[in-house]
Amino acid sequence: MDEDEFAVHLGHVFAHLNRAWHGRNDPNLDTETDEQRAERSRGVSTIAAFEN
Repeated sequence: MDEDEFAVHLGHVFAHLNRAWHGRNDPNLDTETDEQRAERSRGVSTIAAFEN
């Protein structure tokens, strides 16, 4: 795995951790639809943190 691919995977992991952390107290998180999950994640770039 090269450095760029590693950065993408690591960013993806951080995106999941961020979503889990911010949703930890959301009682509706388990019943969220795919569309709602996509809306919650909108605007989160998994690569942006590693571009600089």
